[in-house]
Amino acid sequence: SCFNEIYKITKRSVDESSFRGSEIENLSLIKGLRNPPECIQDILDNNIRVKGTRDRATMALVTFFKDMGKTKIEILKLLIPWAAKMPSDLTGADDKKRVEEVSSTVNYIFSEENSSYHFACPFILSLGDKKFPIKCKQRCQLRINKEARNKIASATSGVIIPTTYLPEIGEFLMELVYDPITKVSSFVLYKQDSGEISYFDKIDFEYPKIYVPDIDVNVIKGAVLLPTKAEDYFDDETLYEEVKAFISKYYHEPSSYYMTLYTLYVFFTWVYDKFRSWCYLQFLGRAGGGKTRALETIGQICYRPMKLIGADSPASMFRMLDKYRGTALIDEATFSSKSDSDSDIVQILNAGYKIDGSIGRVEGEKHIVVRYMVGSPKLLATRNDFSDDGLRSRCYVKRTGRDNRIKEGERSQPIALPDDFEARAILLRNKLLMWRLRHWKNAKIDLTLEIKGVESRVNEIIIPILSVMNIKTVRQDIEALAREQQEDLKQHRESSLEGEILKAVKEIGFDNGDSSFAD
Repeated sequence: SCFNEIYKITKRSVDESSFRGSEIENLSLIKGLRNPPECIQDILDNNIRVKGTRDRATMALVTFFKDMGKTKIEILKLLIPWAAKMPSDLTGADDKKRVEEVSSTVNYIFSEENSSYHFACPFILSLGDKKFPIKCKQRCQLRINKEARNKIASATSGVIIPTTYLPEIGEFLMELVYDPITKVSSFVLYKQDSGEISYFDKIDFEYPKIYVPDIDVNVIKGAVLLPTKAEDYFDDETLYEEVKAFISKYYHEPSSYYMTLYTLYVFFTWVYDKFRSWCYLQFLGRAGGGKTRALETIGQICYRPMKLIGADSPASMFRMLDKYRGTALIDEATFSSKSDSDSDIVQILNAGYKIDGSIGRVEGEKHIVVRYMVGSPKLLATRNDFSDDGLRSRCYVKRTGRDNRIKEGERSQPIALPDDFEARAILLRNKLLMWRLRHWKNAKIDLTLEIKGVESRVNEIIIPILSVMNIKTVRQDIEALAREQQEDLKQHRESSLEGEILKAVKEIGFDNGDSSFAD
């Protein structure tokens, strides 16, 4: 039959299943079009441009206009003149035969037994070549036919690139989602100008690069947590209160200032990759003080939480940070400079407070230096303070202690996290994903939020957090914390060995007013 001739498998073609039984996610969109997209109009205006593509171009045009809602007569009126003008050097058929084949294809596609044939968007690209490519708006919303894209990927020389982090593709934002129940992963694409959302199992907007989700055992076993989808929310302030309520439901924080910090930090993690630097949250205290609960509760709704422990090797830590670019939750993060491995982790943390933070490692037989990106927000639970002053100055330290309400019978938070905790956390992560998609483009540091009277290091780590949520009470709470942080750093310096020496020097009047001693 004519169809069998059209769909002979060649090096440049795909089989009939590219059209038959495809997922028609874009069918309603095609029906709503007033004019054909750029690729279809290009074929109509400029005809075929590669020898051997006549029949496949005919099939593409017929299926498109059928999906658009045009009748057989309307399609024939469009395509018969098109077939008659086809370049004779690119086809072995004369004008009469070409017109007959157009009529035959239209009748075939409109027959009742072939109602499952529909337009397969990426198939259009195979009708051109490097010298004569088909015009294509690479980010066209019609390019969402999953099965067709799978077929074209397997039939051409596309390069499959597994990835977890590819935030912006032209006018789109991309995020990775994963459903732990169905074990299905996909990309969610957000069109920044219109707010439209689509889900893909592959992204080929930069063809021949074909991006696929890079899901490994860390995601499958829950060491890395992802949203399951982008879920709408009422407004920013309502979502802020939802996040705050979630934290207070499962973790007791007596200070309203710190509760504001925790809530704001959660939002910051979802757009941290638009900022140059940030602070870490450090929960410091003895066993039983609630450090782990803080990480479990606050960290669970941060951007891509990655569950780590201080005993993890430096190599596993920097590789996970590099791959997922999420929020590191490091329990028992007590490190000593006397240990080589601990020293390596301190280096990771010292480099990881800024967006371009990286560490280098020599790998392979050729001793190639490989750089791993380790910059991301981090929540740390420690029993002792950090001895490294640089690392300590990049942390907002919350000193934890036993909850006195236990003795008084006033405790409202559950001793163990309830069964519905995970479901509540997933719902908030989904809403926060939508918040990220809507706010990522315009997220930037607001230097007018500089807090007077505190040193530049404190401003450096606090201004980015303040920049993500413009709520007056939030600013007041964070300013109070910044001054508290300033005083804490001052006291730490004075109690250090260097501080004691400087104090002794001042007491004996040896410095003679030389300010260099203070440095």
